[in-house]
Amino acid sequence: MLSNGKCIPEGSLEPTATIVWNRMLGLMDSHDFVLRNSFACHPHHEGDMLTNRTPAEEEIETGPDTLHTFLKAFPVREVVAVGRKCEGALKALGINCESVRHPANGGANKFREGIEQILRSGMRCAVRLEPCAA
Repeated sequence: MLSNGKCIPEGSLEPTATIVWNRMLGLMDSHDFVLRNSFACHPHHEGDMLTNRTPAEEEIETGPDTLHTFLKAFPVREVVAVGRKCEGALKALGINCESVRHPANGGANKFREGIEQILRSGMRCAVRLEPCAA
């Protein structure tokens, strides 16, 4: 799904995902973490599929079963919520998690600093569960 209209031969570019992947790959081996959004679909503004928007509460609430199935599928030791909406959704499901700033809307540096601090503290696996926008 293209969110900013840019396309490369290997796929599309999405600013938030690019920030997250670049930071994670700079800190960990790609086999040591798993990334997933809290809302598995691409929420966009009506009529414009190339936009991102924060998922509505009812959209986030549709995913607990798939979220639990996802977490069971991987040997995850720790979960990192990217953004407050994700943190709230995880805690509502009884899932303990660390939390970092969502990189959208000017939060990229705080995200990078936060995830690096968590990983320096000894975390070995990370799951990114977040809405598409802050």
